[in-house]
Amino acid sequence: MIKKIETFCFCLFIFIAAVPTYANEEATEALNPLFEVMAKRLSIMKDVALYKWHNHLQVEDLYREERILERTTEKAISLGLQPASSRNFFQMQMDAAKAIQIAWHEKWRKMDNIQLPEGPNLKTEIRPSLNSLGEEIMHLLAADSIWLAQLSSKQLCDALIPKLDVELLPLDAKIKVCKSLSEIRPVVSPYLSFTNSSQALSGSAQLEDR
Repeated sequence: MIKKIETFCFCLFIFIAAVPTYANEEATEALNPLFEVMAKRLSIMKDVALYKWHNHLQVEDLYREERILERTTEKAISLGLQPASSRNFFQMQMDAAKAIQIAWHEKWRKMDNIQLPEGPNLKTEIRPSLNSLGEEIMHLLAADSIWLAQLSSKQLCDALIPKLDVELLPLDAKIKVCKSLSEIRPVVSPYLSFTNSSQALSGSAQLEDR
């Protein structure tokens, strides 16, 4: 009898220990489409850098960045995401995009007699692609927020950083992006009970009425 109890306890321990690992793997698998779209968007930054190089444009445009941040944050709110964490994530994405462009410009400046191809047009070709990918990222964020909540910042970074295999993207930029992503949450946490969720939504509606 004692032997059976010991065997049962051991099996139960193995099962309990395995559940978090399985949950983490499931969450990571569910987030892969989001990771891939993020990487795809950042990979376009070489073309952005090329256009700005040929047209003698500065990498940074703070006025345009602020307008984009306001627009994307409003969209995130409409999709049910918290504004502060969403805005920070979009800012980190922008900073990563600029880091790639700056790195390419610095590399090209060091090359003698460099002859670079023209590349795609920023206004007519690149920006429409970036806008489309940005929309896709926002919808995936809203759909995947429950999975993001299940991973720690370290777990998320371990899964995401290898996916952000974009040329000249600095490691510190990758880390900032994944940490900001780990903070994304819906306005109502998926772990709140139905009663608490109803109360939170009611409270939000009252605040909006004011």
